[in-house]
Amino acid sequence: MELTSFRAISVPPALSDATVDALAREIAAALGDDSVHGLALTGGAGIFCGGMDLTSLATGPPAGAGASVRRFAASLGQLMQAGKPTLAVVQGPALGGGVGLAAACDVVLAARDATFGLPEGLFGLAPAVIAPALLGRISPGALRRLALTALPIGADDARTIGLVDEVLDDDTTLLARARRVCTALTRVHPRTKAAVNEAARQRSSLSTAEALQWGVEETLGAAQSPETAARVRRFMEGGAPWES
Repeated sequence: MELTSFRAISVPPALSDATVDALAREIAAALGDDSVHGLALTGGAGIFCGGMDLTSLATGPPAGAGASVRRFAASLGQLMQAGKPTLAVVQGPALGGGVGLAAACDVVLAARDATFGLPEGLFGLAPAVIAPALLGRISPGALRRLALTALPIGADDARTIGLVDEVLDDDTTLLARARRVCTALTRVHPRTKAAVNEAARQRSSLSTAEALQWGVEETLGAAQSPETAARVRRFMEGGAPWES
């Protein structure tokens, strides 16, 4: 899928030791490539991601499972803290870790037939690794409902609780919308995402007055940037701010 200067990354249908390693390397490579403006996570035919590959757990924890889980957690952290915009395009089921990968992205688009579920509890597990990503989007109550019922929800319900940003009626409309969103994301200065991420962090740890003061300092610092001045000047002259 061509998405302007975004790197399309295929999410594996199941998260095994091998696929987690490959996914982690793709994410790290895209984030480290200056020619890549952002990342777009997409699934395969009929599925976004079914979560952990359970076959390896049927006879007990496999050797090296800890390394795989830690690698997956690190990839989630990279997505959540990425200095580049991220997009998830969800078609079909997203389960367990697949839900976490989508939730870690800045924008989540879903086909109307997409579903989201956390079945880990059926196997004596909990969505502990993906909880930080989920709680960045949904309430603790919504997380409890998904985890404790283990029942999947549809795209419209996922949008209602904040897990999904937009629901599109069919795949053609979904992919067209994904392209438009990627184009929109390329127009915003890269500094903006870092500032928004920091604002969220500051608000959770500072008083209202302190968070507001941080906002003042951030805005005044950005206003002194030559590139910001150039963007404003282009706009005042009737041009598009993002076009150099």
